[in-house]
Formats: sequence, C-alpha cells, structure tokens
Amino acid sequence: MSMPVAVSGVGRMRPGDHLCLVHETPEERESVLADFIADGLMDRQKVLLLSAEGTLGDLSGLLTAVGARGLDPGAYLDSGVLAVRPAADAARAVEAALLSGAPAVRLCRDAPRSLAADELRATEERLAAAVASQPVLALCAYNAVAFTQSEIQEAIRDHGGGLVELDPLYEDGLLRVVRRFTPPALRAEGDIDASNVVHLARVLGAECVRLRRRPATGPGGQPEALRLEAGRLDFIDVTGMRLLVQTASRLHAEGGRRLVLVGLAPHLRRVMRVVGWDLTPGLVIVDERGGERGDQYGGALPTCGPGPPAAPPCRPPRADPHRRAPRHPTPGPAAIPRRGPGGRAPNPRPAPNRAGTRARTRHRAEPVPAGAPPALAARRAARTDVEARARRAVPPPVRAPGRSPTTHRYPPPACGQAAASARQASSSAR
Repeated sequence: MSMPVAVSGVGRMRPGDHLCLVHETPEERESVLADFIADGLMDRQKVLLLSAEGTLGDLSGLLTAVGARGLDPGAYLDSGVLAVRPAADAARAVEAALLSGAPAVRLCRDAPRSLAADELRATEERLAAAVASQPVLALCAYNAVAFTQSEIQEAIRDHGGGLVELDPLYEDGLLRVVRRFTPPALRAEGDIDASNVVHLARVLGAECVRLRRRPATGPGGQPEALRLEAGRLDFIDVTGMRLLVQTASRLHAEGGRRLVLVGLAPHLRRVMRVVGWDLTPGLVIVDERGGERGDQYGGALPTCGPGPPAAPPCRPPRADPHRRAPRHPTPGPAAIPRRGPGGRAPNPRPAPNRAGTRARTRHRAEPVPAGAPPALAARRAARTDVEARARRAVPPPVRAPGRSPTTHRYPPPACGQAAASARQASSSAR
C-alpha cells in the first residue's frame, strides 16, 4: 500500500519538520539545500552540515551556491554559526547549539550511498527523535540515480511521506510558477490574466537572463531552449498569450533560442492557431506525447503520417418493388429550361386568369384566326359592334361644381333612365 506524499516548499519548513529531498541532478540538490541553509543563516539559526567523515569534502559546490545568494559562507564558518559535523554526533551537536543560545538548529544531511540500509535507517531514527523533542529542522537529500526505487520509497516512508521542493518563483491565488530540473523547465499552474501577467513577465525575463549566462547545451550545439510546462494551465487571456509571443520573439532575435510550450491545453492551442501566433519565430508548442508543432523558422513541425482509410463508395439505393410510383412525376433537370426568350429566366408562376380582362375589353376587335369559317368572323364582328354602341350610349361622368378636377360625380338617375330607354329604342329599331 503506497503512502500519501505531501510536497512542501523549502521556505515553508518550520521547527519540528523532518523532510526528504529526492533529486536527480546536482543543480537541484545545490539549489534546494542552499536555500535551506541561507534561510537559517538569515534567521540567526545554527546550521549544521552532517557528513560521514565530518569534513567539507564535496560541500564546496553547496557553499558556492550559498555565496551566490549574497552570503559569505567563510565568515559564518569562522564564527561557528555554520559548522560541519559527523552524522553520528548529530544529537550532541544539537544540544550544544541550543545551550549556546541558538533559537533553532537546522540539520542538512546528504545521505551517502556507501552506507548500508540499516545504518541509513538508524541515522534517520536518531534525527527524527531530535526533531520531535527540540526546535530542530532536518532536511535529508537522496540521490534518485544512486538509490533504487524501493530504497527511495523506504526513505520517504521514514520521513513520514514529507517531500520538499524548491520554493515557487511566483505564487498567488491564481498562478503558481515552479522551477523544474529534469528536464530544466518552468512549470506554470492555474490561470494567467491581467492581474499576474506582470509578475510572470519578471519571472520569464529573469530566466532569459539566466539562459544567456549558460553555455550552449542543446542538441547539435544549439542554444538551450526555455521550456515552460503549461499542462496545468486552465486559462490564458490575451495579455498572457501576447507575453509568451513576445518572449519567444526576443529569444529568437537575441541568440536563436526558442520558447517551448509543453502540454498546452487543446482549447489554448486552438486559440493560438486561429490567431496565427503558433507560427511566431522561436515559439514551439509540444504536446505531452512528444510531438511538436513549431514555428516556420526552425521549429520542429509534426510529421504527417498516413491519414485515415478512405470511406467506401456510396451505393445507390435499391429500387423497392412494393413502393408505388408518384402519380405526377417530377420532371428532370433536362426538362426545365435554363433560360427563356431573350436570355431571361422563365416566370415560374402560372399564367393568370384573363377572363375578367377579356370581358372588359370585348369592345376591341378580336383577331380572327386564319382559315376560320365565315360564321365565326361575322359573330365576333357583331358582338364587338353591339358592345361598342352600348358603351357610347352611356354619357360621360359630370364633374361637380366646386370640386377638384380629379373628383367626379356620376349623373343623376334620370340620365341613367334616358340611357336605358335609348338602348331599348335602338334594339327595337334593329
């Protein structure tokens, strides 16, 4: 059954903490232990470096890292505030430091691989007893490359499941930026918006300066790239994306370096692709599986493998013998004229019923078709003549005095009776 592990920053350690550091590179070991030692020296605490022989040995790199934080380790060694003691005499050294008036004691121990498992466990038990009863902080470093996985798990269990890592470079309620060492990268967690984009710009700027001071260690002798693990970022606003693009452009312009975004969320990659920022010189987007989508000026592009298999051709539907044919089949495209006379599209509406119009225009002479019998021509001529005479018998409308020219008043009923009697007289005369 695996034991739950709690990871804490080295700057958050308090008296009574006995934590474990599992490192893979000397840089990670020196960074975390140097912060642990520097915090104790600035708080006027006694710092004891525990080693197997009780000498400085391979602690020169650690002291150099402490000096890089603005402290003079040689002066602290001369005054006795910083001392090197054998790991077997840790309990007596702690009692002597507390009796000398130190407010607390910090124990920094680098576990050697030469010791057997029983000796390592016995040393851890002595340190745990000293920490539990006195104001002592203990930090033990284990090399993950030298020790096996089972030994590392046993060491974590001896420390109560407490692991320590480097303090975050920036942390607030929304964003947290931590340095990673294997591989060298910065890990961002949370959200990037206008409230913390200035602090993120400072962190990225300091990292760019740090990269310029380092030699070229990339593949093929190229400058080392700035990696930003963005797999735990949930949101980036336009100011944050603009900051990433500007950082990539500056790295590319200064020395041909690149900004590598690892594990960016799909919705954030889609925004970068839609805006076109994924083609920024010096910007490379890498997914967690190792594929890259990079810039067109040296960034690695994803390899296009074989696409999905082609879909089978669509078969025409089979005719159903039990299905009835439509009563009025729809004409095919060939039966519909594309253009009418004169190049204009034909009117799809049906022809209007002109029966009423013909009734109103019967006084006009209707054309007689060629070859029609004489009786038809005589009948149409007589009908046209009768309607014309009846129309001429109706007097025109009379305009009322004092009205506008467009306002008319029809004649009194007497005029209408006179017209009717005139029509009757004409019909009787015929």
